[in-house]
Amino acid sequence: MKKLICALLAVMMLLSLTACGGETEEKNVAAPNMTDVFASMHEQLPEDAVAFSSEYVFDAYGVKAEDCKQQVVLSYYDGAVTAEIWMIEAVSKTALKEIKKLAEARLDSMKDQFQSYDQNAYTLAKNAKLFTEGDCLVFFVSENVDQLMEIYRSAER
Repeated sequence: MKKLICALLAVMMLLSLTACGGETEEKNVAAPNMTDVFASMHEQLPEDAVAFSSEYVFDAYGVKAEDCKQQVVLSYYDGAVTAEIWMIEAVSKTALKEIKKLAEARLDSMKDQFQSYDQNAYTLAKNAKLFTEGDCLVFFVSENVDQLMEIYRSAER
């Protein structure tokens, strides 16, 4: 009887270990060409909104040039319209984590900034989309956030 109980316990332990052996690694998703995606978003953005130069992105937001394979960043606010886009492909998962921290800090800053004087912009910041996919960080603040997401998701990879 003791041998049977020991055997059953051993089998149960093995089964419990195999249940934890699921694959946890994130799928490697190819990055789209960020410049092409941004060009596709033109109709969803203010007419005079243009992407920042790489140098501005690196200086203003603290993103390191050596952490990026490609990036498109835009920030637009004219008192009536608010739009912010970050699409950055990082060189590694470690770099991606650092870039995500910067994007989260930027979003928190926008919420703090707009909360007291521009409720529309504050609402847009609260409804922002910020996520990582593969080695890419995507961050959208816009009244057309759903359309921007659709364009990004449908981009050729």
